[in-house]
Amino acid sequence: MKGLIRIDDRLIHGQVVVGWGSKLNPDYIVLSDDDIASNESESELYLLGVPFEYEGKVLCFSETVDFIKENQSRKIIVVVKSPSSIINLIESGLEIDQLNIGGMHSKEGKKEINHYVYMNDKDYNDLLELSKKRIEIFIQDLPGERKYDMKYITDQWEKHEK
Repeated sequence: MKGLIRIDDRLIHGQVVVGWGSKLNPDYIVLSDDDIASNESESELYLLGVPFEYEGKVLCFSETVDFIKENQSRKIIVVVKSPSSIINLIESGLEIDQLNIGGMHSKEGKKEINHYVYMNDKDYNDLLELSKKRIEIFIQDLPGERKYDMKYITDQWEKHEK
């Protein structure tokens, strides 16, 4: 797939459409989520954040996989809420080699990895499972900013476990 697969619990927002959009110039920005895709009014609210120069879509996981396969020559930014969403996409047939983590914000029971990424046990274990599939996982909020790899994530996680 050309483009970017990104975990960002804010989904479609400025960093995605301006920061990554201006760098990648995608044909599509796709929000992939079964619950949001089944709620027309919520879907429409998210699509309001997509600038006119890109086409926005809100699709369930299986539709996202089909859409990407049908548009392989197009650049697509896909945003999801969590690592478990990526696992759902892979189980639906998506093949990826890179995963960008943009923002997983502080909530009760989550541990700080850096100032904009917090994880609970499930998030971390899902990322470990994904890394075993030889997916390059990296934290990077915006193009040009520092990238943090899976080793960094593991090191930060283990600091909390001590």
